[in-house]
Amino acid sequence: MNENITLSKDEARELISEGVKQALTEVGLGGDPLEMQRDMAHLRKWRMSIDAAQSTSFKVIVTTLISGFLGLIWLGFSTFLGR
Repeated sequence: MNENITLSKDEARELISEGVKQALTEVGLGGDPLEMQRDMAHLRKWRMSIDAAQSTSFKVIVTTLISGFLGLIWLGFSTFLGR
């Protein structure tokens, strides 16, 4: 069972390359590498736009709450002075 196998660098690279290609194909990531790079770039743009939308939504919510609070203070102040 413990046999030593001698491989050249080129043979090792070829075996590793085939193993990686086979593993990627088995998980559904095989095919054209450039197409996969475009898919990953698209996913990155999508993730960044979602992050930006979440940040903008948070800012809108905070601004609305602060505006409502300031409006409530102004209404109370004007009611107090109108008495």
